[in-house]
Amino acid sequence: MSAVGMPANLKLVFEHLNAVRELDRYLHRKGVDKDVERYVKEAFCPKLQERVPTLKTWHCDPGGSSAEWWPDSWKLKGDLYLTLCVILPGPLDPDDDNPSVNIYVPTDWRGHPSFSDRSTRCVKTLLEAGFELAADHDDWVEECAVGKYVHWLEPDGSFDESRLVERIRLEVEKIVALETEIAATIREALAQPAPNRASRKSRTAKPHRKK
Repeated sequence: MSAVGMPANLKLVFEHLNAVRELDRYLHRKGVDKDVERYVKEAFCPKLQERVPTLKTWHCDPGGSSAEWWPDSWKLKGDLYLTLCVILPGPLDPDDDNPSVNIYVPTDWRGHPSFSDRSTRCVKTLLEAGFELAADHDDWVEECAVGKYVHWLEPDGSFDESRLVERIRLEVEKIVALETEIAATIREALAQPAPNRASRKSRTAKPHRKK
């Protein structure tokens, strides 16, 4: 009877033991979460704004693993705004496998149903461009009313940061191009009677999917 060799994956761990130990420490001490937050604020936002100059004229609020942009015309009430929200979850996030580009709409704002309605012009345009409705997915949070995932990796499994930002840019520009139509939808909703009090809910590191 021939001896059984060491399993290939286990052998790979031993062959790269120092790197594996360092990676384990990095992940379990939340270093990856801190680095994602730093990357979003210090690198991703400036890079995306260079590629989408219109965003430089909008308000920007990076926080955690997401960043939001909004023009003054997307004001809902007080300091409450509808926003363009890009989420860059941690690479090992159990709830989100990939980044996403979304329209964030507070669910307790009376105009929220307009952004879950396929007949709304701006929503229809985004759906035709490959975006999806949160209402069609049980595991998406309702606040991210319209969204689209963007793959971290290239088709061959490699990672290229510049190409990732470019993929995100392509989807972001589809929302930016609808600034006027989105503003018009907001105005129409605000003109409706019986307003409900809206409160801006804080975002976590992964607001796209429900836990």
